[in-house]
Amino acid sequence: MATNTHHEIRIRRVGTDAVPPQPMPTMNIDDTVSYSSDDGAVSVVFPNNRPFRKNNVGPGQIVTVRNSGTFRCRCFIDLKDGTGRIGWKSEPSPSGADHDIRRQ
Repeated sequence: MATNTHHEIRIRRVGTDAVPPQPMPTMNIDDTVSYSSDDGAVSVVFPNNRPFRKNNVGPGQIVTVRNSGTFRCRCFIDLKDGTGRIGWKSEPSPSGADHDIRRQ
């Protein structure tokens, strides 16, 4: 029987971009995921298909992987110093990444 894994995905600020790790970790259905940054509150948006039950993952949320495939996300950080939001603007962008989800 497979063991589920929790993935803590750290998003980092690079200028005005919210950059996820490259490559993203490979995940399995029923794994859990959360996103965070030392620079502020992270939001992740899946504009098309999504690996979770919701299109958007907000700050501090833990979500469970439900769908297999490859899913493109857009990453944002609301800066903790109150100066605004940074992140994805348009393709190509370093503020996005593909999530590769496998069936176990």
